[in-house]
This record gives sequence, structure tokens and C-alpha cells, in this order.
Amino acid sequence: MLDILALLEDKAFWLYYACTTDESFEDVVTKVFGPGAIENGMCPQAFFHLPFDDDFELVITIRPRFGYNALLELWEPASDTAFKMGWWDEATFHPHVFRWVELLQLAQYWKNHLESDISPSAAFLLLARFIAIGDDEIDEFAAMQDEIRHHYEKLQLFTDAEISSLTDTLEAPEDEDDCRWTLDDKLGWVFGSYSIRSPLYADNTEWRFPFSQWSKLITKLPKPAMDS
Repeated sequence: MLDILALLEDKAFWLYYACTTDESFEDVVTKVFGPGAIENGMCPQAFFHLPFDDDFELVITIRPRFGYNALLELWEPASDTAFKMGWWDEATFHPHVFRWVELLQLAQYWKNHLESDISPSAAFLLLARFIAIGDDEIDEFAAMQDEIRHHYEKLQLFTDAEISSLTDTLEAPEDEDDCRWTLDDKLGWVFGSYSIRSPLYADNTEWRFPFSQWSKLITKLPKPAMDS
């Protein structure tokens, strides 16, 4: 099993994760751990666990040989079920999962409660790859970039130029009807473009977003402070 903390402490991983390099995950693993980490020609998977309490845990998995550059799931221990929330791949990617305010809620909670060796800034940046920014949030986009930059700076791994490049990977909102958060009476907050957090997938047994489970988790977290 890969040493997750060693990955998070190496800039090669973050450049790969943010898609700012042509290196594959196998290249990163070889660079960080040496060629011996690739066994029988197969690159090991990486699992990043971000627990909350006994009810839920967010898990990001990098599974290149299964087609996932990054897969985000919500794990519910009581039912021993992992619900897909979003993913990055090279085919049918659906990375749009969180509202910005939800990411701030998670970050605020983890400042004092993250039961993991993963730092709050690393956790923030791992989940920031799954942000969906609506076209009505354009006025807040610069502040979002500043927050992303702040967390990359806290990792103390990058040059100013690298941080600028990493910050620029945050997707600016597009002026399209399906690039907007709307409040659904039954499902709660939903998005359109490249997201399974959408009414379009509400009846899809394979790709259905865990609306009720996510609502249960996020509603019990305090609202983010203004300076988060």
C-alpha cells in the first residue's frame, strides 16, 4: 500500500493531480517511491480517507488501471456502502460535485476535527478538484482563486510560478444554462454540466448521486465563517 503522506508531501503528485503535467500516476509513484513500487507492471492505487464521524467518510481513490484518474465517494459505515459522487477520467468525466460554500464548510470543520494525518490544506485541495462554480458566482471567482492559492502556499512545496499555474486550473464559470446551481424541491442543490448531482441522474441506479446522505452530512456542519 502506498504511503499517502509521502505522496502529499511531493510536488510531483500535486502537479499530476491538478493536470498540469504530462506525467502519469505511474511516473509519479516511481519518482516518489522508486521503480520497486510498480509490481508486476501494475501501478498501485492510492486511497485518501477524510473522515467526519461515525456516520460518513469522504474517500478519494486514484485508480488509473480502472480508468479513474480520481474517484470521489461518500462512504457510509453503517451500511458499508460507498456512493459515487464524481470522478475525473479520460472518457465520461463528471467532476462537478460541491458548491463552493460546501467546500468552505468542510474546510472549517477540518480545522479542528480532521481525524486524519492529512493536513486541512491538503484535504481542501484534494476536494477542490471537484468544485462546480455556477455562472452566477463569477463575482466571487477571484476570491476563490485566492483561497486556492492560500492552501497551495501552506503546503510549502511550490515556487510562485507553480502556484500560479496550479491556481489557474480552477475552472471559471461558463455562461450556460446548465452551469448553475439550482435548488430542487426534492433533491436539494443540483448542478447540470458534467455532474451526476443532477435531476437527470436521479433515477440512474449506477450513477445516482447520494442526495439524502450528502444532505445529512452537510447540514450538520456549521456555516462557514466570512474569513474562511
